[in-house]
Amino acid sequence: SPASGPTGTFVTTNGTGFSAGEDVRITFGTYTTYLAANQSGSFSVSLLAPPLSTTSASTSNPDTSGAVVTAMGSTSNMLATAAFTNTSNSVSTSTRDR
Repeated sequence: SPASGPTGTFVTTNGTGFSAGEDVRITFGTYTTYLAANQSGSFSVSLLAPPLSTTSASTSNPDTSGAVVTAMGSTSNMLATAAFTNTSNSVSTSTRDR
C-alpha cells in the first residue's frame, strides 16, 4: 500500500509463510534488496515506486505500464509476487502471498 501513487512513492509490501529468519530477496523493477523474515516467517518492506522506464516486467514486452514485486526465500525457495500497474507515472499495487 498505498494502492497508487507517482514514481518515488513509498509502497509497502508484506509477505508471510517464509521460514523464521529466512533471507528473502525482494525485487521491484531494477531495485533488489535482501531482508530476513521475522520469527513468524513474515516481512514488511517499503519500496520506492520506480520510474516508468524501469517498470517493464519483461524486455520482450514493449508495454512499460507494468512491474512485478518478487519475494524469494533463500532456503525454502518460496516465491511470492505482486503485480504493479504504472499509469501516467503512477504505480498501483496488489500483493499476494503464496
